[in-house]
Amino acid sequence: MAALRRLLSLGRRRRLFSTTATPESVLYNLKSLAKDPSRAVAFFRSSVADGHPVGSAAYNFMLRTIASHPSSAQSHFWDFLRDMEDAGHSVDEGTYHAALAAFKNANLIADYASLTAHFKKAREEAKADTPISAAADAVRAHDASDLDDKLQAIQLPLTEAAVAKVLSKLKDHPIKALAFFRWAGRHKGYTHGSVAYNAMARVLGREESVKEFWELIQEMKAGGMHVDIDTYVKLSRNFQKRHMLKEAVELYELMMDGPFKPSQMDAPLIIRRISLAPSPDLDLVNRVVRKFETVWEIKTKELFDGIHRALTSNGRFDEAAEIVQRMKAEGHCPDNITYSQLIYGLCRVNRLEDAHEVFDEMEAQGCPRFKDLDHFDPRPL
Repeated sequence: MAALRRLLSLGRRRRLFSTTATPESVLYNLKSLAKDPSRAVAFFRSSVADGHPVGSAAYNFMLRTIASHPSSAQSHFWDFLRDMEDAGHSVDEGTYHAALAAFKNANLIADYASLTAHFKKAREEAKADTPISAAADAVRAHDASDLDDKLQAIQLPLTEAAVAKVLSKLKDHPIKALAFFRWAGRHKGYTHGSVAYNAMARVLGREESVKEFWELIQEMKAGGMHVDIDTYVKLSRNFQKRHMLKEAVELYELMMDGPFKPSQMDAPLIIRRISLAPSPDLDLVNRVVRKFETVWEIKTKELFDGIHRALTSNGRFDEAAEIVQRMKAEGHCPDNITYSQLIYGLCRVNRLEDAHEVFDEMEAQGCPRFKDLDHFDPRPL
């Protein structure tokens, strides 16, 4: 039995790295194992032992994965953090807050307090990390015209890890960060790889630098590099948070056309965000749906719900009814999500009698109410 397990494990690893390992493929495969932290840790350690490229993004992703499961947090978190720091990588702010939240939810009080103290100490030590901090300070304080001399004087060791660290400190100054990125790329003996490009993409993904962002993505494609799955998740969330919905859809399309596809749950989430806009853009919804269907060749219940929400939010109730019929035809039953979306849509255009009828139908079908509907009843008093 043990030999069979080892054989299956070997076969799994071969499938995961059926092509040459890259930082993007390591991250993507780690994400596929995120629900099983012990296997993810074993895969990560094997990847490191085999010399596969493992960067800061992979270490931070693993730390978040470990922290999100109480048993793995207690078994692996602190040992993994020590290994991470020994490899020259630091905990980023997003990982720190995610781990803190996980510890709080799991009532791991001692771990919560220890991580808070550890992160505070690490930030203080980082301020004394002279080349990295000095380079970031120089970029923030100077224009591109006199940046060369300032950066040359700092003697920053040019590695992808160092470039990524400087860029992370410049996240609120995207155009200046790009000037530093270009400066580093001009130096002999150093070439940007996917780690540096992904770090740069994360900084540029905002309104004032969206043109530069897409130009960088084209550079990456020309160089045979890809947006890694962790960068995608952060960019997509950022675009949605900033109501840059066109960019979120275009990024989704880019990823679905590449080797590192988002999960099937991403499309419904993007459509939901589009539906929350004052005037939902149905063209964007259709683009997401078309790409989803082309790649996965199915429509999930969550995707149908997303389309239905977009239509009811736009007052297109006849088309929404057609979607419900198609949903049923493909074996998905309407539920409280379906009914609630229709009720809200009808109330939004003051069709209270129709909402009343749907409300009664929902209760007749035995669908439980959402909590949001506990104090909501379109029926007249």
